[in-house]
Amino acid sequence: MADLIYSARNKGQTYTGVNWTFFKFGPWASEVYERITPALQAIHANQEIFESNYENKEDWTRWELRDDNLFDIKNNELPSSITTRLKQLIHKFNNDTNSLLSFVYKTQPMLSAAPSELLDFSISTDEVSHSKKEPTNLMKAACSTKKMAKFSQEMESLRKIFREQKKNKKPLLNPVPSPRYDEVYENGVEWLDSLSGSPFVEDTIDVEFSKDVWRSTIRRTDDLS
Repeated sequence: MADLIYSARNKGQTYTGVNWTFFKFGPWASEVYERITPALQAIHANQEIFESNYENKEDWTRWELRDDNLFDIKNNELPSSITTRLKQLIHKFNNDTNSLLSFVYKTQPMLSAAPSELLDFSISTDEVSHSKKEPTNLMKAACSTKKMAKFSQEMESLRKIFREQKKNKKPLLNPVPSPRYDEVYENGVEWLDSLSGSPFVEDTIDVEFSKDVWRSTIRRTDDLS
């Protein structure tokens, strides 16, 4: 995510310079993976190992370290353009791994690559790098006290009008009578269902897709549902 954010503002150049690959279902870099354990050991993080819930799978490993001073040092070493947006994404997804993965899979470098191919960050958009701008104090100060007072007065007048209209509003009557769920209704539904033909038979099948699907335009659209 840090490389994606950085590349969107730096003409496709990533912060780490790592060659990310479309591996299985997500971005992968062996050099990054191989550096995780040594890096955590170097800062004396605590390692916890849990038994895997799946057969023929390695045990789970969790690392933990609470060092506010070290966190501030490392945080200050990164460009603010990365840390600002990255904090927002961490707060947004928190422990929701599925939503995070879905977000990553729909980024432009992932949508434009096929399995085993290198990710092209030159096509990154600024949708990840830019957050929604909040109004600054200077913008808020642009509205003078006099204008704000006038605005509040006009809003109060509108509220009074709305309250009066609501008070005098006649109750609405349902023009449509309540439906009858009787034998005639059930026979009608059964007849409509018969028009669709024989019911579907539940089954399990194997479906093969052409490798060209990775290059299809549908993968690059916003709606992948």
